[in-house]
Amino acid sequence: MPANVVQVFEHSCLEVDEEKFTTKHFNRLVLYNEKHGNTYFNVGHKRLHFKSYVGVIQVDGLTIEVLPKADVGNDTIKWQKALFLLLRETGYLSVSSLSNAMLRLRSSSLLELFLWQFLEGVDQLVHQGLVKRYRQNQDNQNALKGRLLFKEQIKRNLVHKERFFTEHQIYDRNHVLHQIIKKALVILSGVNAAHVRSNALRLLYTFGDYTDIEVTDATFSKIRFNRKTQPYEQVIQLSRLIILNYSPDLSSGGENILSILFDMNQLFEKYVYRQLKKDEPLFDVNKLTVSGQASKEFWRSKTIRPDIVIQFKKDCEGIECDKKVIVDTKWKVLSDHTPSDNDLKQMYAYNIHFGANHSTLLYPQVHGIHKLHESYHPSDFYSDSHSCSLDFVDLVEHDGSLVKGIGRKVIESVAGLTPLVV
Repeated sequence: MPANVVQVFEHSCLEVDEEKFTTKHFNRLVLYNEKHGNTYFNVGHKRLHFKSYVGVIQVDGLTIEVLPKADVGNDTIKWQKALFLLLRETGYLSVSSLSNAMLRLRSSSLLELFLWQFLEGVDQLVHQGLVKRYRQNQDNQNALKGRLLFKEQIKRNLVHKERFFTEHQIYDRNHVLHQIIKKALVILSGVNAAHVRSNALRLLYTFGDYTDIEVTDATFSKIRFNRKTQPYEQVIQLSRLIILNYSPDLSSGGENILSILFDMNQLFEKYVYRQLKKDEPLFDVNKLTVSGQASKEFWRSKTIRPDIVIQFKKDCEGIECDKKVIVDTKWKVLSDHTPSDNDLKQMYAYNIHFGANHSTLLYPQVHGIHKLHESYHPSDFYSDSHSCSLDFVDLVEHDGSLVKGIGRKVIESVAGLTPLVV
């Protein structure tokens, strides 16, 4: 591991040692965390206590890798590989060669893998030929072209009556996709890694003439990809991670922060969902379907939304009946069969609102706890029988590889079905 990289686990502490992690790093990260609503870690006396976010943070030449952890060991090599594979399987990292990516990871950091993927993606777009798009433009014209903007016309051209201030469409390459890429390249042109910086500066020659815009979360939410712009999707996704997680230090000109962090709860949910969808065809005989993030109105404007809903048909004493199971993933380490009261109440509400007679809290397997299935006690106002189980899934092998067949195993366990092909 390079000398300028520090590895920590989620829910662990990083203390100032004035060698790698200095007081300057600490103070800058405290301000960064405050700017983001104290989301990423709790602050103690010269120490940071990380929460459930994993990924990478770079501050003033120091790269901090925050790794997931769902076992009793401290194997950083195992969990760095596991995090990389989780990001790859959930679509955040797309690498053509797994072996080359792992070799690069051993000699650099996870952050540089993200940045290299972005730069290589931009390079590929340039070689393929940057696409043109229609965009709205407002300016003065010598001929009436488009829609005349009367207020601006009076304001700007009261004397110059030969000009027309109009809004009109232009078909060129100076559109929002390239403006976003330019913004990300400008950020990378200032990072500490020389090879990243030099490649970003090289690519900026292509994008340098495009308009500088302010890029926010709303900018990305408005983007819609079509057949021509589909090749841009991965690059724009990486641009979003780079731009929205960049925090320049405007006061002193140093200690800029670039972070790419993921909520491990959401990463675990997305991975499990993808694995379930992958193995969905194995249960075609049961007409099984897996859907994610289905919501129902709950109270006033509030909605209730489980992670995953599994629907299928099953033989019920000679009659085919419809079944529904709610699955909620929980990236928590249970040492016994004791889920939180809030989680049990949440699953109770899911069963009632979604018409399911069974729900499952799905945790990573750590302490060898076996599945537990219990029924909710009947209430005075809801007498239908329904239950909740605790289930556990082995996620990572000893070498950091992801356990295969998770989707099939989860469906077998929570739905009690047998696949056509094992």
